[in-house]
Amino acid sequence: PYLPPNTGSILFYDAQMTQPDRLTLAFAQSAAARGVVVSNYLSASSLARTKDGIQVTLKDEESGGEFAAVAKVVVNATGPW
Repeated sequence: PYLPPNTGSILFYDAQMTQPDRLTLAFAQSAAARGVVVSNYLSASSLARTKDGIQVTLKDEESGGEFAAVAKVVVNATGPW
């Protein structure tokens, strides 16, 4: 399939990935090295467009606290299930 340049995606032709956890960790480490804030155990309860970007209301599943963040891009990395 055609993918426009610089879309930020990966295409696997063999449909096999023997260690998806290591690939996910490598993506997170690479993003963090480039200044991206990487978090775990957060759930998003709402998304809203604002003039500054996308406001996301997040809940820390470990502490129960909630907070808002504004991002230029939001990635749904929850997987197919």
